[in-house]
Amino acid sequence: MGWTTPKFQTSAWPNRWQKAPHDYACRSGLGTPRYMSPKQVEGKPVEQRSDIYSLGLIVYEMVAGEVPFKGDSAFQEMYQRVTQKPRNPKEVNPDLPDYVARILLHCLERDLTLRYQQARDVLRDLESETSATPSRSVPRARSRLLLHCGGPPADCSSFCFGE
Repeated sequence: MGWTTPKFQTSAWPNRWQKAPHDYACRSGLGTPRYMSPKQVEGKPVEQRSDIYSLGLIVYEMVAGEVPFKGDSAFQEMYQRVTQKPRNPKEVNPDLPDYVARILLHCLERDLTLRYQQARDVLRDLESETSATPSRSVPRARSRLLLHCGGPPADCSSFCFGE
């Protein structure tokens, strides 16, 4: 009844990549293009600083509602990560505290020597900023996850670690 067996054409794979980049990348072991660090995009060996970059992309999207690089395809977004600085998240979410924007941009530094070297460095900066901001009503354990980005939901117990 009109069913045919699909045929794979090697010349068609870039079009498949652009239409479903996450699916192709995950199956191929490359990673998720939306959250790749510049080193991953360039095919270089990755280490903890690549994870810090990816964490920065994820948290950026959480607090800004969009990713810092925009393009018509996954390729364009990945290219921008290697060649451009990310947009300041305060341009997208003006209510974001300055220190959160500063920490995110530090996570998203292209230059490895300027990026946080270890995840504990990110946590140290978050803790030092949250302890220096006594007007916040979120306990420190919860602030690690919530980052004080617009405050906690009415019942944030399901969003917190360690409690």
